[in-house]
Amino acid sequence: MRESPSITVVGAGAIGGAIAFALDRAGYAPKLLARGATLAALNRDGLRVEGPLFAGVARVEASADPALFGVQDLVIGTLKAQDWPAALPSLNALVGPETVLLPVLNGVPWWYFDGVSGPLGGMAVDTVDPEGALMAALPARRVVGSVVYMGVTRLAPAVIDWSGGNRVILGEAAGPPQERTERVAEMLRTAGFRAGVSDDIRGEIWAKLLGNAACNPLSVIARARMDEIMGEAGLNAVALAAMHEVAAVAAAVGAPSPMSVEERHRMNAELGRFRTSMLQDFEAGRALELGALVDAVTEIGARLAVPTPMTAALGALARRAAALREGV
Repeated sequence: MRESPSITVVGAGAIGGAIAFALDRAGYAPKLLARGATLAALNRDGLRVEGPLFAGVARVEASADPALFGVQDLVIGTLKAQDWPAALPSLNALVGPETVLLPVLNGVPWWYFDGVSGPLGGMAVDTVDPEGALMAALPARRVVGSVVYMGVTRLAPAVIDWSGGNRVILGEAAGPPQERTERVAEMLRTAGFRAGVSDDIRGEIWAKLLGNAACNPLSVIARARMDEIMGEAGLNAVALAAMHEVAAVAAAVGAPSPMSVEERHRMNAELGRFRTSMLQDFEAGRALELGALVDAVTEIGARLAVPTPMTAALGALARRAAALREGV
């Protein structure tokens, strides 16, 4: 086993479990912060991954108590965006003055406007960080931002299907790339990821959000896989309309996507029979990640007078679908 920094992955769902598995297989011995049935399965059976790129069982140290792990060199947070505020006490037990925090999440992160100039500079995104607690405790200077393209599904507690995709883009949340960013990228490369470093991580965030803000809620409303969205003219038109709205908001904040709407939409077609993470959450009865993926876009658009009617409609319809699922 290679000598390595202390690493904890917070969140043992599909993404967190997959990352922990790959790091463990490469000899980095990460720890997993987990709870409930997932923690029990990890301690009983280990962490199982199935798929063409990565497969096997890893015995990863897991606990629900972050105090057992102490302050870490690297904390990889893979919680859904809406779960980060409640996880602050656990994160505070793991994150020290020299800790690198790598949030792996979809949508607009809480740190997005921290240290940014312009009309929204320093603004907390209310739909992601309603009381500003995340920005206060975990400012951008502590963060290495990330955008992840992975096709992973949680089949059962501590059982993950990794169907494809291993691309990770990293970038400093505050300022130009630093040595720490490249160190984390190299670690991920050793673990089998296609990891690169960008000097514009905010632009990369919008590039992914172009597809997610439109297709994730649409997949819930229509109960449709990605190939079904791409293959039906009406759904395709709705997705493209929302994507153009997201692109307009990105341009207004000064971080236009490095790819066009059409280029990003073609990437959706490559996913084939893929069920979006939001559709997976809907089908499993979990909360939907609408705040960071949809509501944040409409909030920022409203602050900058950029209209987002289609995006807002998709968010409202997906939220209603979730309420009906709950029997509300």
